Amino acid sequence: MAGSITNRLVATTLLAVGVCAASGCIWKGGPSEGDGGDTSGDHWVIRPTKMRVYPSTRFVESGGRPVLETRIELLDEADDTTKGVGQFHFDLLSAGRGGDAAGGRRLYSWDVPLKTLADNRRHYDPVSRAYFFRLSVDEPQVAQEAVVLRVTFRPADGGRLEAQTLLNRDGSGTE
Repeated sequence: MAGSITNRLVATTLLAVGVCAASGCIWKGGPSEGDGGDTSGDHWVIRPTKMRVYPSTRFVESGGRPVLETRIELLDEADDTTKGVGQFHFDLLSAGRGGDAAGGRRLYSWDVPLKTLADNRRHYDPVSRAYFFRLSVDEPQVAQEAVVLRVTFRPADGGRLEAQTLLNRDGSGTE
């Protein structure tokens, strides 16, 4: 009699565990019903669609020379930060009358490749979730002028993203 109670208890426990496991599990190889999974073959590709220059962009001194420190944030279609593969191009322009790049002359230009994992590791800051660049400037007076930083990112898969910011005469950025 004790053996049959034990057998029933074991069988009931196994049945309960089986029912619980089956109700909470899905096959990991494909989408489940109602989860938004795509069965048509189309899928969302996460890639940068927008770019922002952080307002903390500013001139700092390093080794007796000015250095332009800037953080660039790439955003995907959902406005979430993302990484990218491609080429950054920076232009530092004298500010026009309205504080924009219109009519301003090019003072400096930099190209920074972002094509390899090593490039990404070198420039991406996981704390700010943005790319960090230190751009050298030879002429100290440039850091005292109102200038515009124009940034262009060309993703490896084509396209072009642009953003710019005005740097005030004190070397601090605005957005």
